[in-house]
Amino acid sequence: MGLELEIPIAHRKSGLAVEFNELVRLFEKLEEADPGWKMDCKELCLRKVVDGYEVSIGTDVGTCGLEITFPPAGSLGEAKKNLVGILAFVSEVANGIGISLLGYGVQPLSSPGSHLVMPKDRYSALMNFVEPERAYYFTLSAATQVHVDVGKEDIARVIGVLNRFGPAMTAVFANSGILEGRQSDCLDVRNLFWDNVYQHRYPERIGLAPDFGGFDGYLDKMMEIGPLLVKREEDYFVYKGPESFRDFISQGGAEVIRIGGAGETIRLSAEVSDMFALESAVWWEARAKGAYGTVESRTCSMQPSCDHIMAVAAVVLGLAHNSNAAYDRVSGYDRGTLMKARRDSIGSGMNVQIDGTGEPIMELANDMLRLAKDGLAIAKEDVSHLAPMQAILDSKRTSAQASQEIYGRDGVSGLLRHVELRV
Repeated sequence: MGLELEIPIAHRKSGLAVEFNELVRLFEKLEEADPGWKMDCKELCLRKVVDGYEVSIGTDVGTCGLEITFPPAGSLGEAKKNLVGILAFVSEVANGIGISLLGYGVQPLSSPGSHLVMPKDRYSALMNFVEPERAYYFTLSAATQVHVDVGKEDIARVIGVLNRFGPAMTAVFANSGILEGRQSDCLDVRNLFWDNVYQHRYPERIGLAPDFGGFDGYLDKMMEIGPLLVKREEDYFVYKGPESFRDFISQGGAEVIRIGGAGETIRLSAEVSDMFALESAVWWEARAKGAYGTVESRTCSMQPSCDHIMAVAAVVLGLAHNSNAAYDRVSGYDRGTLMKARRDSIGSGMNVQIDGTGEPIMELANDMLRLAKDGLAIAKEDVSHLAPMQAILDSKRTSAQASQEIYGRDGVSGLLRHVELRV
């Protein structure tokens, strides 16, 4: 298993977003503090080999967030050791130059805009497919992403399980209820960013994945999807067509437009790596990542502490190891019902009933915890990593609700103290 985290960074005093020049300074200080980290100036990314694996500290769409990939781990205990070690290092260096890491699902105080977009070709290309004013919200987004190793025969089932339990995961781990300095109507507003950007143009790529019925069904679905971007060496290209990835393969390639430079049109032949790029152009709650041989859970916002991050990882790992029983629990819901439950849990957390059934989402969440515990037992993992989830269920109060209450009572200073990432 592996962790990939998106973490908001903010000025310690004001809580406002870090911009590009300040981000560069942070990266320089990190490299200076530990020369084992080597700067990739083109990508603005630090890389280091840990236990034989390359790990990285970089960025996603925005300058006000770090994207950190951690080495693959053989156990939850090993994953937590790596998590705490790297985050403690980054936090100490950042604090030394007046920057905080936030355990929160969005940059809570700043407004999005072009000034926060990382100057990278792939993000310029993104604007070809969406309304930029909506896409700028991606600069504020921060997530807890968990990868689990899955064999070919289990991929479709594990994707299905993690998608179908997505509404319950959101209900429990909601952690983004303040946006642009205002209390949102939603407890996990980050999860709406993809809907707001892609629901009209690519509705089949957002929310919950369909039921594939097996690996062949998964491949068929991916072949129906139209490709967006392709990379060759250091250059990114936008497809002029075709309508589906199947057409791209059958035609042996496609005409594409180079991003940057003169923007010339050329013809590219299909490569195996193009399938990996296609998998990144669907934004389901969980999706396959063929380049790593994993299934990636994308549901949860960034969490308030390392213990909460590990609770998310433990749920995902436990459900994957117990995927047959987990699928039996959720197979009776149709996708439309669960999509409605997802939207409701984004808004109201655990105070939701699954539409048409009268079932409180808390029942599904409690069953999710039980199934995850059973899965961790199968994997001989420590079930104590699930303790933060149990505490949330017992209190019936999400991290998002706690943050909203503190912000309403104590203002910006109280919020910043509360949401600073607890390592």
